[in-house]
Amino acid sequence: MLIKKLYQEIETNFPLKTTAKWDYSGFQWGFKHNEITQVFVSLDLTTEVIDEAIAQKANVIITHHPFCFNKKKVWAQTKYKQEILKRLKEHQISVYAVHTNYDGLMNELILQELDAQKIISFAKDSFTKIGYVTLTVDEVITKLKTIFNIAVVQHNLTNYHQPITTIALAAGAGGDVIAKLDNEVDLFITGEVKWDQWVLANEKQLSVVCFNHYMEDFFSPAFAGYLKRKFPTLPVTVYHIKNIINYR
Repeated sequence: MLIKKLYQEIETNFPLKTTAKWDYSGFQWGFKHNEITQVFVSLDLTTEVIDEAIAQKANVIITHHPFCFNKKKVWAQTKYKQEILKRLKEHQISVYAVHTNYDGLMNELILQELDAQKIISFAKDSFTKIGYVTLTVDEVITKLKTIFNIAVVQHNLTNYHQPITTIALAAGAGGDVIAKLDNEVDLFITGEVKWDQWVLANEKQLSVVCFNHYMEDFFSPAFAGYLKRKFPTLPVTVYHIKNIINYR
């Protein structure tokens, strides 16, 4: 299959017009008219990712986070990105990002892991999803710690046995959703919350659990699964980058 054909199929299912205005999803770099040898799926394009992609002779890397975050494709003037770009050219590797045009589905898939009986879009933020469950806070945290492979979370909870029937979920940097939530849900789950957002949640008496941004590594096996179902003969490899956030 031509790389170009793969990108076209992805954009049919995850249209670029659905991305956030600030987001630069889609084609990042590469050679669209080459035949695919192997597809690598990862949260980010890092030195460790390109090392492994080259070792396994992959010529397509699909990430969740774009390697460059601007419409003009001006590569950040950082040494490691310059070195990665050099190696992409040398090994003729194409890079594509599926970011905010996938976020809504990813939030839905995570809620499905919690056995949500019903999932709807949050009217004030289309990327955020609301799921209806029958769990306690502790059960939610325990399940998601296992799914995300994250051992420690931030939270403002006072009762771990609090029954939960509605969860709003915005994976990644979703702290700004707190300002949009009122009394629609029992619990809000995200990956990044700033101090002023914690204060606001406390004033609203909104229960919040914050996994770090690494929770979005969920993307890698989820999107690889989509590719394997869509293209059964396509060689696809999931690469889990390391969680670089540590706690003492």
